[in-house]
Amino acid sequence: MKKIFILFAAVVLSAAMHAEVVFSEEHNVGSWNAQQLPVSGYDVLSKAGAGDLIVITVSAVEEGGRICLQNMAWGGLGYDAYNVTTGVYPFVLTEAAAKEISTNGLIVTGEKYTFNKVELLYQKNALWEGELGHDDDWAQSDELDRNIFSGQVAGDILGFQVSNLTATSEWHCFALRVNWETNVAEGWISSEGTHVKVLSADDVTLLQGENPVVLLARYLTITAVYPYSKTKSVTPTDIDRTPVSVDNHRRLNLLGQPVDENYKGIVIVNGKKVLQ
Repeated sequence: MKKIFILFAAVVLSAAMHAEVVFSEEHNVGSWNAQQLPVSGYDVLSKAGAGDLIVITVSAVEEGGRICLQNMAWGGLGYDAYNVTTGVYPFVLTEAAAKEISTNGLIVTGEKYTFNKVELLYQKNALWEGELGHDDDWAQSDELDRNIFSGQVAGDILGFQVSNLTATSEWHCFALRVNWETNVAEGWISSEGTHVKVLSADDVTLLQGENPVVLLARYLTITAVYPYSKTKSVTPTDIDRTPVSVDNHRRLNLLGQPVDENYKGIVIVNGKKVLQ
């Protein structure tokens, strides 16, 4: 097979990597104007695993904005957000969704919004692990060590692992509170899994202050609190300019469709857009 050679820009990553940018251009979804992100062109997605986050940054929105994530066959992944505003929208990957995305990629679509970034945030070691909850009313942890939140900054995300929703009640709730009364995170939920909260600057100030921090559960069980750092996304800065060979079938158009060297326009080669 015919080979071509390019200078490949490789990111030098550390073992403490928290996140990677998948896509970072302004894209107006409008009315289902999809952005396809096939693994063959956006290979960061091949690293997606259960518990990781796909985070969409919304830069502009009209009334009734809706985010919808689909697989590369245009099937629903079960990730939708309605009436969105500007800001970040994290979606926790189930095992099935992570397998689909890491194998094939995903499509970001919906209506009435514009996004300018798609990131993959990796689930790191838990800040807290245990088994908190019972079937009556609020169960509360002992006071948490505030030092576990010392590395968090505004924009980071906390994930709360929840299970054992009590079938006899509809009042399933968890909360992370400071000084026993101020909620940093609260979730009234109807499903098991990881539920997330994006931290504001005020949240971080509270968590890193002098007042006690407690975790509470009602008619469910919390087993872990995970940190996700959006602020430590890896972008190409350290460049390895070693030439590597790439098969010509790796060329894709902007719809993610394979093209050859005779195609005219913008193509994607190893995740990079090239005009040919």
